[in-house]
Amino acid sequence: MYFALLATALCSAAAPERPYLVEHYDAQLNIDFNHHSIAGVETMRLRSVQGSVREVELDANEIVVDSVHIGRVIQPFDQADGYLRIHLSKALLPGKELTIKATFHGSPSKGFLFLGGSVYTVYNTSHWLIVNHEPGDLATLSLSLNVPSGMAVVANGRNVSSKTKDNRLISKWDERRAIPDFVFGFAVGPFTRTSAQVEKTELQYLSTGHTAVQLNQIFRSTPHALQFFSGKAGVLYPSKTYSQILITGNPEQELGDFTLLPEKYGATLS
Repeated sequence: MYFALLATALCSAAAPERPYLVEHYDAQLNIDFNHHSIAGVETMRLRSVQGSVREVELDANEIVVDSVHIGRVIQPFDQADGYLRIHLSKALLPGKELTIKATFHGSPSKGFLFLGGSVYTVYNTSHWLIVNHEPGDLATLSLSLNVPSGMAVVANGRNVSSKTKDNRLISKWDERRAIPDFVFGFAVGPFTRTSAQVEKTELQYLSTGHTAVQLNQIFRSTPHALQFFSGKAGVLYPSKTYSQILITGNPEQELGDFTLLPEKYGATLS
């Protein structure tokens, strides 16, 4: 909640260390609950901001990059020490844009956690997605999550579609605000969900271990908190939804339009 109201002011547009910015990420992620793994197809739109670029270095920890393309042209690359280095077959000229497509897979141990029949991301985005982890690089995000049917999904931005096919749910999300990569994320699980309405925002409460009645009791102060911070900021909360998720483990992180909280939080407030 605080992020969506204040992050634009707090995230300064510092000059990037790398001579380019990633302006948009589009990722199709297949999540395997049996093997605790992820496989992805990711498209990144870059723009040069400091001269011509011959090599693109990005952050990729604990995921194995299988291929990199620009259009139909395969790009040579190497991966070591948490970095993906793409050797461009043609230089990216100053001020110009470039779209890179990469495929990858992995079983991350950080930032991508399977606990209690659910999976969620927390901090360490480069362990489950290729990113340009620069404080001043704010980007929009499109996510398509392929998960077992029967699961509930929460991710950045707006849920644009959810379709079930062959016992799999494909849930698509679109974040049109430019945000830092450390608040990219999602949560997937067999959640109970309930909601409340405050002005133009739907507040959603989710958990695998509480009933709807208990969730409404646990988060009874959220509507008042939203109104308080909106009043102090002088603007209404900008998004149509805001979600709070109680989940196994010890997550405590704001991720754009949703917050991950440990289940023990519910025990103290119920």
